[in-house]
Amino acid sequence: MGSISLPISGRIYLDASALIYSIERHPTYALLLDSIWSAMASGDAQLLTSELTILESLVLPIRGKDQQSLDAFDRVFDESGLQLLPVNRAVLRFASELRATHTNLRTPDAIHLASAEIYAAQSIITNDKRMGGKTGVVVIVLSDLIQGVS
Repeated sequence: MGSISLPISGRIYLDASALIYSIERHPTYALLLDSIWSAMASGDAQLLTSELTILESLVLPIRGKDQQSLDAFDRVFDESGLQLLPVNRAVLRFASELRATHTNLRTPDAIHLASAEIYAAQSIITNDKRMGGKTGVVVIVLSDLIQGVS
């Protein structure tokens, strides 16, 4: 059995769940994710995510009128060095192809996968097993790391 771990160099794409776990300090995943943020801070890694992540991560704080969480997310989006990738026609076209080919893939996940592929991420960090094997980007599922699955 091989081991899997989080990458600490290169272009690393975070889907919304990975970003939310980091910002909200998820008890299971936040410490694990800290290594990629440190790698970005040291210049060893570039962290990328789609602008779609803004929508996905702000809904609950807005609904709950949680200004502290909103401020924390805004700081990450504005000041952390995380690269926000545009949802443009090329991304949406490729996401459409992914959805047409993989019927179990949800639209937001297709947009994340298309963004990771088009913007040349080497890996995508998620907690959604359905995203694996759909593009050339290596999909790292956080729950697999915790469980030691390879």
